[in-house]
Formats: sequence, C-alpha cells, structure tokens
Amino acid sequence: MKIFNYIIFISLIFLQLKVQAQLIPNLGGQRAGTSAFTFLKLSTSPKQTAMGGAQIAVPGDGFAANVNPASIIDVNNLTFSLSNTTYISNINNSFLGVVIPTKNNNTFAVHLQTLRTDAIKKRTEFQPDGTGEFYYSSNLAAGVSFARKLSDYFSYGVSGRYINEYLDTYSVHSAVLDLGFLYKTDFKELKFAVLLNNFGVNSKIDGETKRITTFGNPNRTTESYSPPTIFKIGVSAVPLRKDRHVLLVAAELHHPNDNSENIRLGVEYEYMELFAFRAGYKIGIDDQPYPTFGFGLKTRIGKNPLRIEYAAEPYQNLGFTNQIGIQLGLTKKTIQSN
Repeated sequence: MKIFNYIIFISLIFLQLKVQAQLIPNLGGQRAGTSAFTFLKLSTSPKQTAMGGAQIAVPGDGFAANVNPASIIDVNNLTFSLSNTTYISNINNSFLGVVIPTKNNNTFAVHLQTLRTDAIKKRTEFQPDGTGEFYYSSNLAAGVSFARKLSDYFSYGVSGRYINEYLDTYSVHSAVLDLGFLYKTDFKELKFAVLLNNFGVNSKIDGETKRITTFGNPNRTTESYSPPTIFKIGVSAVPLRKDRHVLLVAAELHHPNDNSENIRLGVEYEYMELFAFRAGYKIGIDDQPYPTFGFGLKTRIGKNPLRIEYAAEPYQNLGFTNQIGIQLGLTKKTIQSN
C-alpha cells in the first residue's frame, strides 16, 4: 500500500511541475542550433534514457562515464558495457565502455561513442532524386575518465574526450572535458551532483566538395561553433527501501549553451534486486512531450553479474526510439583465476 501511495505522490509532483513549466518563459530558446557536435547530447545509458535524463546523482554503473564521471566510483568490479540506440533512417548511436576500479579509492574508465548513418544519396538543385553518388556521415567520441573517492561522502571525476565529425569530404577534430562532483548523505540515501558537460573550445569543419552546378552562390564558407556545453545540477533519494522493494527518485536542472533551461525527472522501482522498472519526464523540451520508460533485469553468467537494459524514448517528430544495453561485471575471483 505504501508503494501505491508513493506512486500517486510522485505523479502529482510531475503534474504540478508540468503546469509550472507552461508558465515559465522559453529563455535561451533562440540559441537552438548554435553548437557543434550535438550528438554528444544523446544518452548512451539505458537507465538515463528511461529516467528522462535524470541520472548524474544516481548510483553509477557501467555507463556512468558518459553520464557523470564522479559516479564511476560506485562500480566495484571490472565492468564492460555496450548499448545501441536506433533512430529513424537507420541512424545508430552506440557506446562501448570499460570501468576499471582500483584499490586506492581511484576508478578509471575508457569509452567510445559513435553516431553513424547508412549511405545517403547526393542530390543537387537539378537532380533532387540523386546523382548516383552516395556519401556518409559519422561522429566519434573516444574518452578516458578518472574518479577519486575523497571520503565516504564526496567524490569527483573528470573525463577527456577526443571528438571527430565526418560528413562526405568535410571533417573536424576537437576535444571536450567533463567535470563532475558527487556528494552523499546518510538521510534516505540523498545525493547531490554537479556536472559541467562537454566543455571545450570552438571548432570549424573544413573540406572541399566538387561543385556539380554553379547555381546560387559558388563560394561556401563555414563558421566555428562551440561544443554543446551543459551545466547540470542533480539530486536523488531513496524514499522507500523495505524488504524486497526499493524506490528511487531523481531530478535534474540542465542549463545548456545552445537552448533554454529544462528539467528532468525520473523514478525507478526495483524488486528483489532483480528487476527494475523506470520512467521519466522532460520539462521544457518541445519535441519530447511524452514520458520515457524502460526496465532492467539482473542475472548472472557463472559468478559474474549481468545486466540487461532497455529504454524507450518517444519523440513528437522523430518517432519512437529504442535503446538496449548490457553490462557484464567480472568478480575478483574470476579475475584471479584468469
């Protein structure tokens, strides 16, 4: 009965915040589309996606390096993680990561994110159905993360990522940094987190393309743009932990440099530490008026914990996207035997 009451309470909070969001002006919305490497804003964590993007203050897992590097300190075993998100037109956003804990309160991670498309037809003003040629678009972010636990209550983490964007004969190279902090309390497992995400210098895409026609302006110039830097503040808590039931709630405020501020809300219900159902909602994002949801299943391969994750994220214009992920942890006994 208490679980039902908690669900009703959280639903009322979501409804109230939705009404308030309609009264808040869209400050910063005029900056939309003014940053480069926007694929960095896509979630690579099924838990983060299912909870509406509210995860920087949630206990870390194998995907945490791309969420908040400070939270990889929560991973106790060598953990491998893999996820893939499918969008319209066979666009795929993939992630591969390894979290490596050590004995001296330090944790390392290496990770790779790619966004790629199938072959795209080349079109011109006079050949809108295609010229017979094709080109590709791909984005890559390869990074290394480090986190240190300073005390039982405080940890910090930093990530450095090399970024490459390729479009036909155009390409650009750059780098970004993530800096995160995580503070834990003893009350209801309350946690606070702060994250500076995708901080870097301006970059400019360069390259040459053979003009098939001279229709319009034959001179093409490009400008330099900043990466999609986002300042995030998050909080999470566990209002219910009893017997086989655990309820976690989370909220975040995002302040991006290329759009207006928005709020992320998320909830996770876990049963017997085996199955978890998640849901979330984004306030202040026009193209995502629908709630997100997903689930996680814990099992084992021998003595090694295995997690299977799924998340669904509906878009108003891009349709329904699906994200799947797996995490495999290697216990210390397994590592020693090898």
